[in-house]
Amino acid sequence: MKPSFTKSFTIISVAALLLQPMVALADEQVQPPATATMAPASTSPVPPAVAAETPAAQPVEPVVSQPPAAVGAPALPDQARKPDTQLVPALQLSPPITRIGVIDLSRIDRESKQGKAAQAKVKAKKDKLQAQLTARQKQLEKQKAEIESQLPTLSPAERAKKAKEFEKKVDSYRNLLEKAEKDMKPLVEELSRTLSRTIKETAAAYATANGLAAIISSRELVYVGSSVFPEDVTDGLLQQLNSSETKP
Repeated sequence: MKPSFTKSFTIISVAALLLQPMVALADEQVQPPATATMAPASTSPVPPAVAAETPAAQPVEPVVSQPPAAVGAPALPDQARKPDTQLVPALQLSPPITRIGVIDLSRIDRESKQGKAAQAKVKAKKDKLQAQLTARQKQLEKQKAEIESQLPTLSPAERAKKAKEFEKKVDSYRNLLEKAEKDMKPLVEELSRTLSRTIKETAAAYATANGLAAIISSRELVYVGSSVFPEDVTDGLLQQLNSSETKP
């Protein structure tokens, strides 16, 4: 049996009439009043109440690795830690200046009382030997003049004999000259060692008292670097040598 379309249409119309009040009531509950302003829908899945309580995200600062602290050492607060870049100027400081003394040894020898005393001893010995040599030299010159005056009257054999005797006297003079030089050498060396020792001892005391790292001769000073400051201390060392009671 075929259904009646007229009856079905009637049922649908009755159902639509019954549903109209329910649809209208639902629309009134969902839609806001006409006077209210609609806020834009939030795209965040977090409810508004929860989002208000959540603090805003702070920017993330880069993490600086710190060296491990010593065992038992308390951790320093962040504000007390100094960045490594502050250590760079300390490493670039110029080296400390080193002070050294420079002396003129020729002046020390001439003007110090020890040097003058040594020179006096050398001169006395030299003058004594020189006097002996001068006397012998004058004798040779006198004998030579006598032989030359006798040559016209001498025979060849006598001339040869005179020449041989004079040559022996000349050899004796040469030996005396060599002996004088040998006698002078040990005296000069001994006085030089004594004077050098006195200068070194006095220089060490002077350098310690005046904060000098070293004292050297000006003849030995060839080059100094930028961290070395040379000072001429000849006058000061001379004053200290002359005021001391050390004898050469």
